[in-house]
Formats: sequence, C-alpha cells, structure tokens
Amino acid sequence: MGLSDHALRRPVTVLVATIALMVLGGVSLSKLKLDFLPQMDFPFIGVYAPYPNAVPAQVEKDIARPVEEIMATLGDVREIFSNSDESGAFIGVVFDFGRSVDVLRMEVKEKLEQVKPLLPSDLRDTYIFTFNSNDIPIIVGRIGAQGRDLASSYDLLERRILNPLRRCEGVGRVQVDGIAPKSIRIYLHLDRIVEHSIDVGRLFELLNANNVDLSIGRVHDGRQRVTVRTLGQFRSIEDIEDLQVSPEGLRLKDIAEIEFGEPAPRYYRHLDGESAIAFEIQKASGANIVDVSDRVHEVLAEIDEDPALEGINVLVF
Repeated sequence: MGLSDHALRRPVTVLVATIALMVLGGVSLSKLKLDFLPQMDFPFIGVYAPYPNAVPAQVEKDIARPVEEIMATLGDVREIFSNSDESGAFIGVVFDFGRSVDVLRMEVKEKLEQVKPLLPSDLRDTYIFTFNSNDIPIIVGRIGAQGRDLASSYDLLERRILNPLRRCEGVGRVQVDGIAPKSIRIYLHLDRIVEHSIDVGRLFELLNANNVDLSIGRVHDGRQRVTVRTLGQFRSIEDIEDLQVSPEGLRLKDIAEIEFGEPAPRYYRHLDGESAIAFEIQKASGANIVDVSDRVHEVLAEIDEDPALEGINVLVF
C-alpha cells in the first residue's frame, strides 16, 4: 500500500507527474513516423551467372545444376529453384528465418569459389543478390496514350516523367519496363561467317576494342598544359559497317546486317486496351514510405499539367 499512500499524501506531485507523462506521450506520438512495413531482411540469396548466346539446356546442365548441388550443402535450406535461358542462369535459395543474411552471403560466395572449376571456363562473373523490405516497390503504375505508340518516345518520357520522379527526395530507384532507348543491333550471317572463316569470339573482342575513348596523358609546352585523348568510339552506323574484320579487308557490313532503333519488346503491358509502359518506384534505404509517396504524388500532379505530355496518361495503383 506504500504507493497508494504516497499518492494520497502528495496529490499535487502525482497530478504534475501524470500531466508530464501525458505531454511527453503526446509529443512522442506526434513525432512517430507512419510507415508501411518494418525494416527486415528476407532469408533469400539469388545467384545470377550471365552466359550470353548459349543453349538453355546446356546452361542448365553446365551452370545451374552444379550451383544447385553446391548450394544444397548449406544449412537450413528450405527451397532451391533455378531458371536457365539463352542469356544465363539464375539460381535462388530460400533459407529458414533466423539466419543472418550477411553470413549467408559470405557462405554462398565461398561455395561459388568451390564450384568454379566445374563451371565453363569462359563464364566470367557471377552476381549475388539479396532481398529486403526496401526492395519492395512502393508505387506501381502505367504510362499510356490512346491511339499512340510510345515505343519511340523514350527520350521524352525520361526527360519529362522518369527524371522528375528520380529527383524526388527519398526515391531510390525508378525502374521502367516496356520501353528502352535506341540501340545498335548486329545480325551476323552464318553462311558468310563460315565462308570467310571468321572467329566470332575474336569479332566481339574487335568490336569492344574499337569502341573506346582513352586518355593518353598530358603534353607540357612551357606554361601550357594540354590533356590528350584518343577518340576511338564509333560515331555513326557507317563507322561500324566499315570496321575491318579480316586481314583481307573484309568489312563488318559484308558479313552482317546492322540496325539502329528501338529494341523489339519481348512482352507487352496494356492500359485501356492500348500498349503501355510499366514503371515501379522504390524508396531509398531509411526513407519513410508515406512521406516519399506523398512527394511522388505531388510530382505526378505537376507532370499531369505538363503541355509536352498532352494525350499521355500516367496511372498509379
């Protein structure tokens, strides 16, 4: 009964203490951030092994299967899955909760070093991915235009929509799907490659080596100092077409077709029955989802008033 007796003998003290606690609680409540998800790491490790221009069955046999087998020796593994295609292999490993993702990452790296002698000798790199709640998109949307194909509007959309969203405080990444900048594509003719005995691997190396700008140092002349560099990058389609690929003077255009344009889409998104572009927004680490979402919607409201985007709809859901 000591506490109740003390409260009855000193009611003013108890009242002041109660009011102080209420004020402190009110101030703390007003400063408490509203968030969507707690910060957490998922017990998942992904391994990506790029191996372009390969046969999926061979990728599965020579890369995915050895990596799966070595990953199965890790402790607390719940599930292992993989996907193999013409560009490489992706292997995912799901562990029981409670394992430290940092420790798992080191263990996976050690296992990859052990299995490296069993993988193809020309496999250059492998990449390790982890996943936490910050990687979940906070906003997903579509960009579309009624009766208009936006496939050739990458520069406009990047300048007027994507870059303003990327500059928004708290936004970590804006990922776009369904549109890409123009690129150069080289289609080799197999019959001409065989006819002229062209080494395709050597051809790739030649293309890379002839598409580089390099700094070669500085030249001093009295008080003047000039930085010198070589301009080796391709400046036009004609430069690529005229690249010599054999000692006999054979040009790249003699054995291949070279195009410059938008890459062909592999699948489509739709909005109101028309082809559309998908975008996802991820917040920066430590940012508050609610605050970032409010800022993004303010930027989207400004984008909606942009006269350069007349007829283009941005839908967020």
